[in-house]
Amino acid sequence: MEVENALMSFPGVVEAAVVAEPCPVLGERVHAFVVAGGALALAELKGHCAGLLADYKVPDAMTLRREPLPRNANGKAVEARLAP
Repeated sequence: MEVENALMSFPGVVEAAVVAEPCPVLGERVHAFVVAGGALALAELKGHCAGLLADYKVPDAMTLRREPLPRNANGKAVEARLAP
C-alpha cells in the first residue's frame, strides 16, 4: 500500500497497482501499473517515488494504462489479471 500511495500522490495518476515480478537474482522486483488521466512522464514518476520510498520499494518497471484497472465484485484491483 505504501508504494501505491506514493504513486497516487503524483499529479495526473488516477489509479495505481503494484505486483511482484519474478527476478532470478533477487527473487522479486516491483512492477507498477499506472492509470493516468493524461500524458505522464514515467521517468519523473519514478524519481518522485525515489524521493518517498526506500530504494528496494521503488518500482523497477512501470506500465502506463489508459483503461481502468481490472476489479473484482468488491471493487478491489485484481493484481493477478495484471500480468507484466
